Amino acid sequence: MLSTVFIAIYSLFSGATVTDEPGSLVRGARELLRAGQPAKAKDLLKRARSLDPNQVEIDRLFAQCQARLGNWVPDPWSSEWVPGDDRLQQAVREKPDSMASQVKRLVAAEDLSNAARIAWALCQSHASDTTYQKAYQALRLRQESRIAFHRDLALNAQGRGELGEAASQWRMAWTVRPEDPGLRDMVERADQTAETAGRLFQSDLQQALSEGEGVTALDLARRGRIAFPGVDLFQKVYDSLDASWRASRDRRLARISEMADQGRDQEAMASMESLVEADPQDAVLVQAQTALQSRIQRRRRRALTVELIRSGETSILGGDLARAEDVLSDLRRVGSEGAEFDRYLARVDSLRGVDRVASAFADAMSAARLSLKSGDVVGGRVFLQKALALQPGNSVARNLLSSLSTPRATSGSSKTTNESAPGPGSNTIVAQTKARELLLAGVADYRLGEYDKAIAKWTKVLELDSSCVQAKKYLTNVGLKRARLK
Repeated sequence: MLSTVFIAIYSLFSGATVTDEPGSLVRGARELLRAGQPAKAKDLLKRARSLDPNQVEIDRLFAQCQARLGNWVPDPWSSEWVPGDDRLQQAVREKPDSMASQVKRLVAAEDLSNAARIAWALCQSHASDTTYQKAYQALRLRQESRIAFHRDLALNAQGRGELGEAASQWRMAWTVRPEDPGLRDMVERADQTAETAGRLFQSDLQQALSEGEGVTALDLARRGRIAFPGVDLFQKVYDSLDASWRASRDRRLARISEMADQGRDQEAMASMESLVEADPQDAVLVQAQTALQSRIQRRRRRALTVELIRSGETSILGGDLARAEDVLSDLRRVGSEGAEFDRYLARVDSLRGVDRVASAFADAMSAARLSLKSGDVVGGRVFLQKALALQPGNSVARNLLSSLSTPRATSGSSKTTNESAPGPGSNTIVAQTKARELLLAGVADYRLGEYDKAIAKWTKVLELDSSCVQAKKYLTNVGLKRARLK
C-alpha cells in the first residue's frame, strides 16, 4: 500500500502536463506568417504573450503581423521606420542620416538585430560610404560576441541539466540574429528537447511514486525542478518528498547514534554507509558520516590510550625507563592527549630524573672503587662523599666512608714515645701506617664483595703487624662468610 505522502503527491499529477507551450505557439505563428495568414498568427502570439510576456521574438513577430495587416506600428524611437515595417528601403533612400541615427539608438537599446538590418541596408544604398561599412562591421562583431556569450551559457546550462535555461539562452542568441537558420534550428531543437524531457520526467516521476520508490522520486523531482524551474509541479513534489525524506533520515541518524553509544561501531558504520548511498547528494548525510567516523576514532583512541598508560604505569613502578619511554612514543603516535596523557608524561619525566641520579651515583661509586683499588684513599673518600650527596640514605656508601675515617691517636704518651724514639723506631711507625692503609683498603674490597682481594690485604697487614687484632677478626669473619656462601 502506498504511504499517505506518496498518495498526496501522486494526486498532483491529475491532468498535469509539462510542455513548453509558448515555444510551440511561437513556432506555429511563424509558420502561419510565412503562409500569409498574419491574423491567425497574431492570435497565437497573443496566447504566447499571456504565457511568457518576456520573449523578444513574440514582440518581433507581433509587429510583423501588425504591418502585414496594414495597421500602424508605434515607433518607439521616433524614426521613419520600425521593426516589421516594410518601408525600410524607402526610408534608407530618402533619409539615410536619420536611419544612421536610428542604428545608434538601436545599438544603445541592445537591439543588435534590427540595427544590423538597417546598417546593412545603408551599406547597400546609393548613400553608402566607409562610415556605414565600418559601423556594419562593428555591429557584426558585436553580434558574434553576443551570440557566443549566449551559446556558452546555453551549453553550460545544458550540461547542468537546466534544459529550460538552455532553451532560453538559445532563444536569446537567436534574437541577436534572427535571420540565422542555424540559430533557429538550435532554438527549435532546444524546445523539442525540453518538451521531450519534460514528458519523460513526468512519466518516470509518476512511476516512481506509484511504486513507492521515495529516493528515486526525490532525485527525479530534484532534477526536474532544475531542468524546468518554471514548472510548479516538480517544485511541489520535491518539497513534499524532501520533507518526508528528512524526517526518515533524522530517525535513522538517531538510531545510528544509539548504536555508536552502545559501542556497536561496525554496525553503525554499515548503517551510515547504506544511508549515504541512498542519497549521496545530501550534504547532511556526508557531514554526519564524517562526524561518526571521527567519533569512533576518538573513542578507540581513548581506549588505546588507557591501555597503553596502564602498561606504562607498570613499567614506571618497576623502574623500567626504556619501556616507559616506548609507551610514551606509542601514545604520541596514536595522537593521545588530555589530562591522563599529561600525567603520564610527568611521571616519565620524574623517572628520568631518578634514573639520572642513579646513574650519577653508580658512576661515583665506580670511581671510588677504582681509587681505593689503587690505594688512593683520599680520592676514594671524595667520590664516596659525592655518592652520598646523590643518595644520602645509601648505607653501603655511608659505611664505606665511615671505615675510611682517619683513627685518632690512642694516647699522648705513645705519641711522645714515638717522637722521642728516633732512629729505628721510625720504621715501626711507617709499617703501622702502611698496615692501617692496607686494613682500610681490605675493608673497601670486602664492602664491594671482592673477598679474595680483602683477604690478601689483611694477610699482608698481619705480616707488617702481627698483633693487629682487627685484621685477624676480619679474616675470621670473611672466612665464615665464604663458608656460608659455599
